[in-house]
Amino acid sequence: MASKLITIDPLSSTWATDMNKNLDSLNSDTGWLTATTYAPITGRLYYKVTASGIYLKGFVAPNNFSNAQPVKAATISVDSIADFGGDDKVFILGQAGGNYAIGTLNSQGELWLISVSGAVTNSVHFDGIVIN
Repeated sequence: MASKLITIDPLSSTWATDMNKNLDSLNSDTGWLTATTYAPITGRLYYKVTASGIYLKGFVAPNNFSNAQPVKAATISVDSIADFGGDDKVFILGQAGGNYAIGTLNSQGELWLISVSGAVTNSVHFDGIVIN
């Protein structure tokens, strides 16, 4: 997903090196990185990018959130995500008390909190979310 592949010319003298770089890129893993969060959102949000997708963990508290107005909660490094072709990735998140929240991630790396079913002071948990 986040792989930066090199075009390989079979007749070039560097084709074997380029092939190894491509294989390394396909098998790469960024490790856990901290996402940049924005006020009034608070919490700890981490992401990891692998060939199979973007993994999220942590939580945010949607302080003063209103379902009438989506809010940009965090940003993930643009270099770490693939071009979604102009479409946002939508996912459902767990919230305290069996409630849920809806979030999106766009190709600019902006993670938006769109809707919260429970109290806007309850934390929204990202553990187990994989975007691919």
